[in-house]
Amino acid sequence: MALEHILSPLTINGVELRNRVVRTAHGTNIGRGRVDDDLIAYHLARGRGGVGLSLLEAASVHRTDIGTLRIHDDSCIADYRRLMAAIRPTGMRMFQQLGHLGHDGTPMDDGVQPWSASAVRSPNYGWMAHEMTLDEIEEMIACFARAAVWGREGGLEGVEIHAAHGYLLQEFQSPVTNLRTDRYGGSTENRMRFTLDVLRAVRAAVGPDYVVGVRTGADGTDDGVDAEDCADLVRVIEAAGLADYVNVTFGSCRRPHKIIGAMHEATGYELPTSEVVTKATRLPSLVTGRFRTLAEADDVIANGLADLVGMTRAHIADPDIVRKTVAGRAHEVRPCIACNQGCVGGLSLGRLGCAVNADVGVEREHEGAYDAVSEPRTVLVVGGGPSGMEAARVAAVRGHRVVLCEAGPELGGNIASSRRFPHHELIGDSIDWLSAELERLQVEVRCSTRVDARLAAELA
Repeated sequence: MALEHILSPLTINGVELRNRVVRTAHGTNIGRGRVDDDLIAYHLARGRGGVGLSLLEAASVHRTDIGTLRIHDDSCIADYRRLMAAIRPTGMRMFQQLGHLGHDGTPMDDGVQPWSASAVRSPNYGWMAHEMTLDEIEEMIACFARAAVWGREGGLEGVEIHAAHGYLLQEFQSPVTNLRTDRYGGSTENRMRFTLDVLRAVRAAVGPDYVVGVRTGADGTDDGVDAEDCADLVRVIEAAGLADYVNVTFGSCRRPHKIIGAMHEATGYELPTSEVVTKATRLPSLVTGRFRTLAEADDVIANGLADLVGMTRAHIADPDIVRKTVAGRAHEVRPCIACNQGCVGGLSLGRLGCAVNADVGVEREHEGAYDAVSEPRTVLVVGGGPSGMEAARVAAVRGHRVVLCEAGPELGGNIASSRRFPHHELIGDSIDWLSAELERLQVEVRCSTRVDARLAAELA
């Protein structure tokens, strides 16, 4: 498979990407607000796997937004430098996304209301936001510019301004959340003003030779920001020379299930709205939409729908997608099943995880966990559900002779049943992959076999 489009390089304002594969910004909370050694290890694994570009999770730039990454003082510069010292040798490029959750944010200071364009209620938490004054708008703009400079000083190669998902910048753009009557409210031009002012300040702060991107996208509602609104915004941004690329997304805090589509969503489900924006600009464009393979991503570029493709959850599930595929081992790529249980659900429990990849977030702790053993033994695994299959796989990777026994007639446990429910077919890909890996690793599988003392003794 040639994959000539997705694997071709692309240069954005002097920064050459080795391929068009992108990991878009996504909350992890691995570093609990900082870029720590665990977060570095998480990104390093993906850099070694061959990704072209990664964006650090949206960093809050102001104390009125706690965020999973917080850039509130210049201590972040040293953190960035440690990150880039680790990442740079892999060839993966790193940008920082900057944002503010607006009325959906959680303030750092007790008793401080979240800031927003107007005094509107958060759709997810129910609290009332504080309408920003003109002085506070200027303060926020300065914070975006300051954070961008800190990223440049820390060695990051670009910055992306988050103006989507119904958060602060898009709250100013939306007629639903912007009820202002001053120069930042009312007309479409006025509602764009805050986003444009942020971009102008960032561009002035980092200079013309530093990559600046913007993320935009329809919010998924009937009365808010639609794809044509985003296209208009991008036309203005391009004409003013404020950004070097555009990252197009879909959904919002008012339609959160559309931001990160679950397994019932079709591959490329965001493209019908994304292409309205990408076709309105000559800037390099990035799209997302539950893409799991390089072949799917290659088709998007071949069809002229975008220049770059986000494969974020796919790389949570398997950081080595690019490396394995290029080596002709695409069948060995662990598939993302779009269940959102570990990545999205994990954040509600404290930090990112993954239902099919136990290494996520603990890459440093698991260093060497798959190394070959010096004295191979016979390992008996009792139970052929997903956990038993994974235990057998890891033991075999390490060089043991493995026997997996399952009392039932097939492997997969409850997953084998769950995949038969409507719109849940994708969940079965996890056990299909495990089954193929067990065969490749020559694990002896015995279905319809109950384990007793006699069998254990027989296997020694």
